Amino acid sequence: MSGYVFVQINDPNALNGAFTYATGINNENQITGGYYDPGAVLHGFLLNNNTGSYQTIDDPKATKGTVVNDINNNHTQQLCGGYFDANGIEHGFVDNNGIFKTINDPKGVGGTVLNGINDIGQKVGTFIDSKGIDHGFLFSNGHFQTINYPKSTDTFAQAINDNGQIVGYFKSAAGFDWGFILNPVTGAFKKLDYPGSTDTYVYSISNKGVVAGAWTDSSGVDHGFVYNHGIFSTVDATGAASTAVWGINSHGNIVGIEYDASSDYHGFYGGTGLSDVRLKEDIVPLERLSNRLGLYRFRYKWSSQQYVGVMAQEVAETNPEAVVSGSDGYLRVDYGRLGLRMMTWDEWVAKRQTH
Repeated sequence: MSGYVFVQINDPNALNGAFTYATGINNENQITGGYYDPGAVLHGFLLNNNTGSYQTIDDPKATKGTVVNDINNNHTQQLCGGYFDANGIEHGFVDNNGIFKTINDPKGVGGTVLNGINDIGQKVGTFIDSKGIDHGFLFSNGHFQTINYPKSTDTFAQAINDNGQIVGYFKSAAGFDWGFILNPVTGAFKKLDYPGSTDTYVYSISNKGVVAGAWTDSSGVDHGFVYNHGIFSTVDATGAASTAVWGINSHGNIVGIEYDASSDYHGFYGGTGLSDVRLKEDIVPLERLSNRLGLYRFRYKWSSQQYVGVMAQEVAETNPEAVVSGSDGYLRVDYGRLGLRMMTWDEWVAKRQTH
């Protein structure tokens, strides 16, 4: 299967139905992120991508906002992120089924944030020292280990998988940002530089070793990317002015942030042809195509955005070669094999008006 089906994520409590971003996704398709409410206060959220239900996450010690950056695959549902105190200083936290624990690197006098957590309970993040310099760190078995890319001015540790591989990015002495993968066995860094980019940021790594992030082109526009064992692929959310991929799971599903033409930002979920009727609501038949397939208007359970496309269960009856079952149990459709493209409702209406 090739390509992604993109779905916007906007927390229902968010300002103007936007100002939402998605940061992490686990193998159960639970998604973490953040949103600004109408009072411009930052809150974290947990989205159950299978039911469409949102849960606001606020650390009880927060006075100026909470961010949730990642979720692991354990049934204990461990989240990690940061909260801001009355002085605007950020503190790391772990949320273990509603029980919050603050985790601050002792060298982080300027603040600490947890960016990633794996199923073993290891955590990575960033702290700011007394000189205002950013350093990555690994927190494992109660001990902090500082992570600094050689000869960098700042280092940011963003994610860790179950194999102990750590990814992030660093700022060079020349002022450019580049990604890295840290080998837990050898301690060696591998620099990641998207070809032709001015900056490269690495935000996530799956248990299969697939990396996700963003790169900046010569015009200053950000694009998402997936790096699969030596091969870079650009990922641009449909209709977005810019894109960054902030999370990837072992199924290859991704989440992140996209900016629209008005500079408002939204979270997004990218699934490889996800078209299972069990994940859709408000389904309205539109027309029957010459190949007997039906086109429907619908929305995914976790989004208010309306789309036009097919139903995987129906396609499986007429064109089984275009349907596969993902490792998460949901059906996916290869629209290319059908000669079709899933569209937003507005795109579909506009296309019919021009014909």
